[in-house]
Amino acid sequence: MTGAPYPYASGDLLENRNTYFYTRFEGQAFLLAWRRQRAAALAACGVRQDAPEAAEDPAPIVRTLRRLNTAMDASSPPPSTDRMTLDRILQRFEVSKRLHDDYTEAWKPIDPTRYHGLERYLLLAEVLGRAAASTADLRYLNGLLKCIDTLTSDGMAPMAARSGGARLRTLLEQERNLVDRVAARAPAQPRQAIPPIPLEPRAAPIVLQGIGLAAAPTTRSRAYIQVLAASGLHPAFVLLLGDHGAEPPAASSPPRHWQGIPLVNPDESVPATCRRAGIRTETIEASSINDAPALEALRRLRPDTLIYSGAGGQIVSSEALDSGARFLHMHAGHIPDYRGSTTIYYALLNGEPPAVTAIFLDAQIDTGGILACRSYPAPDRNIDIDQVYDASIRADTLVRLLHDYATVGSFAPPRPQKRDEGATYFVIHPVLKHLAILSLPEHEHG
Repeated sequence: MTGAPYPYASGDLLENRNTYFYTRFEGQAFLLAWRRQRAAALAACGVRQDAPEAAEDPAPIVRTLRRLNTAMDASSPPPSTDRMTLDRILQRFEVSKRLHDDYTEAWKPIDPTRYHGLERYLLLAEVLGRAAASTADLRYLNGLLKCIDTLTSDGMAPMAARSGGARLRTLLEQERNLVDRVAARAPAQPRQAIPPIPLEPRAAPIVLQGIGLAAAPTTRSRAYIQVLAASGLHPAFVLLLGDHGAEPPAASSPPRHWQGIPLVNPDESVPATCRRAGIRTETIEASSINDAPALEALRRLRPDTLIYSGAGGQIVSSEALDSGARFLHMHAGHIPDYRGSTTIYYALLNGEPPAVTAIFLDAQIDTGGILACRSYPAPDRNIDIDQVYDASIRADTLVRLLHDYATVGSFAPPRPQKRDEGATYFVIHPVLKHLAILSLPEHEHG
């Protein structure tokens, strides 16, 4: 077989887990590599045999999964109580890529060292396959793809093929059929959002007193400060988290636009933009807003509102949330329908326009009060979604929210959420990411 290998089933994935963060887009060649890897795993399963008898005294997680597997019907949605249980188990697997023997009422592992055993991962894949088939919910297919990565990885594949070969064969065939079903939807036709009308820059910049920006060295932070500087809406300060480098200021140039949205210049750092625009910066020895120097800076600077743009995957601690500042976050997704991670891709696969929701953070994930929500046109395939499109639409929502704030002098009262509504998504599997991008039209932009 020729071509680049599929990299997400390599090594011992229980000990060295995949994060799936910011996976590269490699076009159709990637999907071919995935299919080759799965075909090799299917061939290794050999001839169908009866499954071995289950252990008489399995771990509690195995008993729970076995009950779910027996109760679920792949042709009809699972009962709400079973789905709630499955969603919690899926959340535990997505976070750690492991299934522990047992969990507390708060779903913390009772013994963090006990997560081995083939049966639990075969059962999880079977339950996820049934749920994905009966609901068409991409969260379950996403988890199934990751679980089968584990089952066919170097660390588990020999045992899976030998002891669970018939079941693994069935799972691989089901996975392929479910992926083909999603691919058959392409090209996706998201409901068209109206392109935003560009905001006119102010004749003279104004400083938004009481509003700061916490900026990690990310493309999102660059987009935020670039669009704020261009619109003449300056935060009172920018708190620099992490190492932003020490390159000289970049020359000012007109921003590129796409569908009325200014696109980030990923080559201009946050300090460079601040120096060019005359925006105050505060440099501290901290990579996270939760670090002691950052918390001390918040107590000293005392912002009323802090625009939060930390590193991906970081969660704001309760101590930071209790510092006195409201944390303003631009979430890439329509809340509450699309909480969590990489929701642009899920929306595209579901035929829905990407969106950005402005919220004040609270102690849970994406459950704070909603200030605004805007839908955007689906990107062209030529635009880097992770590094350009995502950051740029978040920045566009931010500047429009702050434009209204500067006009009125305050934020509108946030609309509270019902936490039992909506859905939480986890980092999208590269196969689904590729299907989403390949569904998009190819156009030039400037």
